[in-house]
Amino acid sequence: MPAVEIVPGSDTDLAVMNRLCALIEGLGKEPIRLERDLPGHLFNRLQFALMREAFALVRDGVARAEEIDKVVKNGYALRLAAEGPLEKADLASLELVASVADYLYPDLDVSQSPDDLKKMIADGKTGAKEGQGFFAWTPERSAAVIAERNQEIMGHLKRLRDRKRSKNDPRE
Repeated sequence: MPAVEIVPGSDTDLAVMNRLCALIEGLGKEPIRLERDLPGHLFNRLQFALMREAFALVRDGVARAEEIDKVVKNGYALRLAAEGPLEKADLASLELVASVADYLYPDLDVSQSPDDLKKMIADGKTGAKEGQGFFAWTPERSAAVIAERNQEIMGHLKRLRDRKRSKNDPRE
């Protein structure tokens, strides 16, 4: 993954952060500069916010795991690959986003403990490694899903590199 989170400590000098970001860029990566440390940093916090809601939707019988993954893979993830959530909010209009948030936020899951996951684990449903989680898994299915995921990621990384090159093209 090109994103590398750079997290300062309480005494980290700004010059050190700047040098580290330059080093990361020189390696062809995308430095993601946090202003302060917090549990999970950015990537995991955003990922787990989505997973918490997905787990709750399954738990509450709103949709099956297959449908939740389909809506993410065939909808939300496509948008996220092209625009971040804050760009989306600006482009949609902050007034509209605030209105939807007023309506939707009170209904979003706020679980403080993954009790639904803990029950699945207690029932022996630990995921692909044991053959059952939200889905039934065989070693062949696991390998196929991982290979397809990696192929999709590599294709997207190539598109990102191509886009970056075209933006840096001195002929433009």
